[in-house]
Formats: sequence, C-alpha cells, structure tokens
Amino acid sequence: MISISSRIFLILVTSLIIFLIVSCRREKEGLYGNETSPKTFWSPSKAVLPHAIREEKFYKLFKGYQKSFRFEGSGVFAKGNFFYVVFDNSKAIGVIESALIQAGDSNFLKGNLLDKSNYEGITFRELEPASFYVMIESLERNNAYYPAIVKLDPDLNFQEQKFVKFELEKKNKGLEGISFITRNGENFVLGLCEGNYCNSDKEKTRGNGRIQVLKETADEWIVVTEIKFPPSINFLDYSDMDIENGRVVIVSQVSSALWIGELHPEKWELMEKGSVYYFPFGDREGNEGLGGEIIYCNIEGVSWFGLHEIVVVSDKRNEDQEKWCKHKEEMIHIFEIPHM
Repeated sequence: MISISSRIFLILVTSLIIFLIVSCRREKEGLYGNETSPKTFWSPSKAVLPHAIREEKFYKLFKGYQKSFRFEGSGVFAKGNFFYVVFDNSKAIGVIESALIQAGDSNFLKGNLLDKSNYEGITFRELEPASFYVMIESLERNNAYYPAIVKLDPDLNFQEQKFVKFELEKKNKGLEGISFITRNGENFVLGLCEGNYCNSDKEKTRGNGRIQVLKETADEWIVVTEIKFPPSINFLDYSDMDIENGRVVIVSQVSSALWIGELHPEKWELMEKGSVYYFPFGDREGNEGLGGEIIYCNIEGVSWFGLHEIVVVSDKRNEDQEKWCKHKEEMIHIFEIPHM
C-alpha cells in the first residue's frame, strides 16, 4: 500500500506538472498566437524554406548610409543580375547587384530619397517600349482613395502616372503587388489586394485573396476582371506577387509565408494545386532554425530570380511587433525554393 506521505508527494508532483503544462501553453499562446490570430508559429506539419542563401541590410548595401536611415522595402523585381527595389517611405529606387556586396560599386539609388512615395510594388515590361511599372498603394482623388501606377523608362526616369479606377475603403489598405503579363496579344497589369476579399480589415478572415486584372486606357487603368484565390492560399494578408511564364509566387507579411503555383494558361484563374512554404523560424536573436519564433515578420516584396530562387525584401518593424522582428527588418533576402 502507498503511504499517506507518498500519496501527498504524488499529488504535489502531478499538480506541479499540470501547472507547468498550462503555463507553457499560455506562454506559447502569448508569444506566438494561434491559427485564428494574426500570428503563426512553427509546427512539424509546416513546410519551411531552407536558410537564406544571402541576405543583407539595405543601409549596408549603399555607400554613405548609417543604420539610422530608414529603407522600408516594399517591392522588388529581379532583372538580369540586378534587383530593383522600391521603398514605401522614399521615391528613390534601389538598384542592387545580386551578389549583395556591402557598399558595392554597382549598387545605387535613383530618384529623390527624401520624398515619401507610398510605393508598394514594381514590375517590368519587356515589350517595346520597355518600361517599369510601380504600384502606389493609394492616393486621394475627389475625396476618395484610389491606387495609382507610375510608369518609368528602363533607366528609371519618370514618364507618367495614372490612377486605377478601383475605389478603396481606407487609404492605407489598397493594392500591394503588381505584375505585367501579355495574353492573347493584349497587355495587362495585375494588382494584388492586401486584404482578403479586397477588404480593408485584412485580419478579418483567411484565404479569400483577390487580384485585380487591369487594362490601360488613355486616362486611367480600369478593372476588367478579378482573380479569386483557391482555398490553398490560406493567408491573413497578401503583400506582393510575381508571375513569370505562368509561374506564380505570392507572399504574406502577417502569415510570414508564401504560395507557389500557376496561373491558368487561358482563364483568369489560379490553379488549385500549389505549395505553401513558411519563411524560416528562429530564436529571439534572429538565428534561423534555433527556435520557433517568427523572425521574418515584414516580408513585403517578392520576385522570381531564376528557376528555383526568389528574392524578397522586408519593411521596418512596427512598434506593436515583437522586438526580435528587428533582426530581419529593412533587408533583402535570397531563398531557394525546394524542388525535386
């Protein structure tokens, strides 16, 4: 028979174990959130990208800049051996050689660095006349807010700016990503909505993303149709996309994840079959693979870079985000996409 003292000891040990389990569960929920909150956290079922191949802080890439200068990366396009980066706090566009050499001679900024831009994405039109297109998330017009698209020549000189005929609910929740494609001899620009259902409340629901298919007219860009996301893209928000030869990559800032799939060759649809990957998790010092924290907290821009690599850029950390998000803020990163 078990003595009274042994029973008391067992009760105390059991109580302690239960207390620790509950405490850990509460701590984890407090740190990471859960699948119904704006945060996600690591689990064995999540497919996670390998460690970044290369990454660097923006201020280190351009000569003469200190850590205090803000480079709020919001969009990127890979063209040849260079990355063209837009920042939502500046009209200057960064041109960065893919080797990501600190203070590299080939890295430079083009445009007015001190003018706020609200730039959110950049893409390139290879067809003549070749040009870059830059998405402005929102601008005021007749007491309402609309996105706008800036056209630049191949040397990044301003050509024109036109509004997108797509009224927004709020000035800071508009079109985030941009991609140029040609279909059946016609040219289109695709604009990615930040929130699900193109709703300003981006954390309201998951997995109902939208892309607006835009056609240029003499005075503005008009919406010709809308692409609805398949259920497999189950993100809380959408921060950028790139489409190359039918291959699609879409990134989410809040979910710290991306989706790889295909655009239907004939219809304005995303193919249901696709793959979701999460950006690497890490510890509170920003070390990848050493913990279950979200450390890539502010992925804003993405572009294909070859067959099996992508380049992404990060915005600055928000005040309400975890302190360890600072380790990967205001950076450019190159990742390899898993392939057979």
